[in-house]
Amino acid sequence: MSISKKSVWMEVSQDKYQLPIRVGESSGDLARQCRVTKGYVEQCWYNYKNGKAESTRFVKVEMDEEEI
Repeated sequence: MSISKKSVWMEVSQDKYQLPIRVGESSGDLARQCRVTKGYVEQCWYNYKNGKAESTRFVKVEMDEEEI
């Protein structure tokens, strides 16, 4: 039995706690909620993930289907 993965995108507070503000099932869904482009959401996440930014407004969380 294989467990499938699902991504959840979140807008988070820009402090050390990164508390969730909004949650979307995709980067596009979250972008619509935040009134920004999908590219902006993904670029913020990419820059943070690769160490180009110290903090981020958006994060991507990988979860097992069972956790949802």
